[in-house]
Amino acid sequence: MSTHEAAPQSFDAEALRRRYLAERDKRLRGDGEAQYIEARGEFSDFVADPYVEPGYTREPVERRVDVLIVGGGFGAF
Repeated sequence: MSTHEAAPQSFDAEALRRRYLAERDKRLRGDGEAQYIEARGEFSDFVADPYVEPGYTREPVERRVDVLIVGGGFGAF
């Protein structure tokens, strides 16, 4: 085994699932989407895309792929 390979470990998948659900439940709010404010007034700049000219349009891009990874984060490799 190389230094980069982790030794196989057994784990309790159901215990892990319960742990993730418990952590998620800590962050859920009863007011759901009502907790958010509309991006207008002093927050209206958050709606604009700073990387395109106002009024820019284009035809949609369609591509067929076998695999698509969106957002690898800091730990992705």
